[in-house]
Amino acid sequence: MVAVLDPSRGFRTGDCQVAFRDLRPVHQEWRAGARLVIGGLQSSKMRHLNGRTVHVCEHRRYGHPCFVQPSASQGTTKEQKDKLTLCVRLDDPIPDHATALLLEPRFLSPYIPKEERAPTVPKLCLPAQKEATGTLLSSSRSGSSRGESDSKNSPVSRSRRVPSTVEAARAPPSAPSSCSGGFLGLLSWLVEAQKSPEEEHPTVCRSASIITVDEESPKHSHRGGLLPIPELAPGDERILGDDLCGGQVPEQGDLVILGRGVSSQYQLCSAVIKEVHADFCSVAVLDASRSFSMGECIAKFREVIPVHQDWRVGTRLVVGGLQSSHMRHLNGLYARVCPHKRFGHPCLIQKPSAANGALWLTLCVRFEDSSKSSIHGALLEPRFLTPCSATPLERWSSQSMGRHGP
Repeated sequence: MVAVLDPSRGFRTGDCQVAFRDLRPVHQEWRAGARLVIGGLQSSKMRHLNGRTVHVCEHRRYGHPCFVQPSASQGTTKEQKDKLTLCVRLDDPIPDHATALLLEPRFLSPYIPKEERAPTVPKLCLPAQKEATGTLLSSSRSGSSRGESDSKNSPVSRSRRVPSTVEAARAPPSAPSSCSGGFLGLLSWLVEAQKSPEEEHPTVCRSASIITVDEESPKHSHRGGLLPIPELAPGDERILGDDLCGGQVPEQGDLVILGRGVSSQYQLCSAVIKEVHADFCSVAVLDASRSFSMGECIAKFREVIPVHQDWRVGTRLVVGGLQSSHMRHLNGLYARVCPHKRFGHPCLIQKPSAANGALWLTLCVRFEDSSKSSIHGALLEPRFLTPCSATPLERWSSQSMGRHGP
């Protein structure tokens, strides 16, 4: 049983049952027992949690993962959707603070062990900078004060300790300490503290509501015939960086999902392979609807997760979902994917009707029976093309998306 998420991967749109062979793994960072780091919280009541490490655990009421109804303060709509959250327990509990919370996955990142982080180089204060910061009062000090200043300028005292990212994130927010910012500075500080109202009232979990990894879930205690699924234990974060491609070599036209090894703005985004090299490939990053390109990047083979191979050169497809009067006769015809002499494969072109100048994803196809199609080939969007091996229900779904899609 899986929960189907919306394109933002923040809300549940429905549930369904699928076989293991129909699933494509994206990542395993939300498993029970995985170690994560909190970050990105902007609320004044939640900002102090940034940089703290937590472990994913199971909630006794909501299970794992947790789907909860948004609070009334976040606005109500006619079709309420359950929000995806994770129940996490703080590794270092804060006095007079809850030990566990329900947080959205966008505020949680994988934990990187300290030995894998780059060493922090201490920052040196040059003598020229020290003299430049002196005032008129410093020149009239006595000899004893001069001796103290010499001891401060020693190489040992010159190395200034640079706070780590975790310590800087744990520091509580403070208001402007002086009037140099004026009224606008104070006003901007107040506005920033209230920037994210949905974080002002976090969902706090009681200790009795948390099921640790070592305990047995009461929901599955009666299923004695099922084999337990091995979960991540604390310290097993290294296995998350294994080969996501499964040893397969991608080809041009493959639809993939980018892993954590690419730029942060493209992580977990859909992409299509443009060029393949020795051990890396060039991809075009697609939007949530997989209709147009948002940018390009280079990814290694082990950093991409394959989705399907229906757009490879030579693949036989069926046209469907076309509604215009001069293109409707192509519905039901068979065509094969081929590269375009000018645009290559896949084809990223600009639509005359597109005002933002985005490059839309299209495929160059050649029709098998040109007498019925009246044309040899065409550039069609993937939503109008379905693999021949698809079932009638899948073809109908693809054609419906073509009629009502963007």
